[in-house]
Amino acid sequence: VDRVYRRLKEEGTLPLSRSGRGSNWWVLLDYGDVVLHVFQPDARTFYDLELLWADATKVTYGGGSGS
Repeated sequence: VDRVYRRLKEEGTLPLSRSGRGSNWWVLLDYGDVVLHVFQPDARTFYDLELLWADATKVTYGGGSGS
């Protein structure tokens, strides 16, 4: 999350909103057309956003570890 935030900020893009930063359970960065959700594994299973957004285009990120 921090890496994405810093990189986009360097390019002049700030999120419209940022939620969940302190919990580390589920962090959300809202950039308008793109909303980044970063979950702990248990939170991802619990909220199951893939079911909610079943008709949306899926994008897989194969980046390294760390935040």
